[in-house]
Amino acid sequence: MAMIGERVSWGEFSGQHALVAGGSRGLGEATAKILAAGGGTPLITCHQGTADAERVVREITETGGTASFAL
Repeated sequence: MAMIGERVSWGEFSGQHALVAGGSRGLGEATAKILAAGGGTPLITCHQGTADAERVVREITETGGTASFAL
């Protein structure tokens, strides 16, 4: 998140809510973190890897962002 935060302006995605399918790993994880770093609120979905989704949400919220996940 720290590296992403250096490249995304806070407020760039302010007020945006996005459904990020497959947000627990890979490109989906990166997308969720970019949105959150810019002030957006990603809703992460995953088919498997609930622990990974929880980790992504925790990493986002620990840095002051907002995110949630659903199965």
